Amino acid sequence: MIKQTPIGERRHPIQILEPVAALGAWNNPEPSWKVLAWMRAAKKSHTGREFYQAQQRRNDITEIFNVAYTAQSAGITQKMRLVCSGQIYEIIDVDDLEGVHIEIDIVCKGLIS
Repeated sequence: MIKQTPIGERRHPIQILEPVAALGAWNNPEPSWKVLAWMRAAKKSHTGREFYQAQQRRNDITEIFNVAYTAQSAGITQKMRLVCSGQIYEIIDVDDLEGVHIEIDIVCKGLIS
């Protein structure tokens, strides 16, 4: 039996963004994003790592967002992005917990802007 996340912990408003094809000024393809869904999520964990790579400082931030299983959340894929509190995250994994369609964990990596 899955232990469900209390609804009160889902206090973080998030947006799920999906990629769309768009053309730039010279008809060159430019990546663009549109809002697919708005929902509330619980932040389950946070890890941070700072290191130097190629003489540049870089931060890796990983968050796990837990959302209720709905028709909108069932369509989330790794090609999408997540936005929470102005921070943009790359979606690394989407896990339907125990496959019972109650909750979904979205594992994300923060993008450096």
